[in-house]
Formats: sequence, C-alpha cells, structure tokens
Amino acid sequence: MRILLHDIGKDVYYRGPSEWTGDRREAADLVSTGEAVKVASSLRLENAEVVLDFADAYENVVLKLQPDGLSSQQPSRAMPSAAA
Repeated sequence: MRILLHDIGKDVYYRGPSEWTGDRREAADLVSTGEAVKVASSLRLENAEVVLDFADAYENVVLKLQPDGLSSQQPSRAMPSAAA
C-alpha cells in the first residue's frame, strides 16, 4: 500500500517539496496518513485528499481532508487503482 497526497483542485499528486505530478505512480509514498495531513497543512491545501493506493486492488480508499485534518463526517470514497 502507498499513501499519497492528492490536490483535488489541480488534480496533481505530491511528489516532494515544491514538486507535483499528474501521474499517481510518480507520487511520493508518504510514511503515514498523519504525515500526509501534516504536509497538506504545511502547504495550506484547501481541497486535498489522502489516497491509500493498493497496487493489487481494483479500487483505492480516498480520505477527504478538512481544515483540521481527516474528515470524520464524510465517508471515504473509492477510486480506481492505477493498476486497474
């Protein structure tokens, strides 16, 4: 499993400091969802989500970020896997 940070508004994935990519496969694999939340917060992203990218799965788990971290009121959604 890979943990990715996705800027929904620009449809790009975090690759590293000042680096973004449109290709999910080139995105940075973050250590934890907590790290993804910290990166999003430090970059002041207003429309972002954490993607749990399962290489062997048909769909991935997506967690929408709120200003105070992960959303607890909205259910997560699934997105097609890059491998599918």
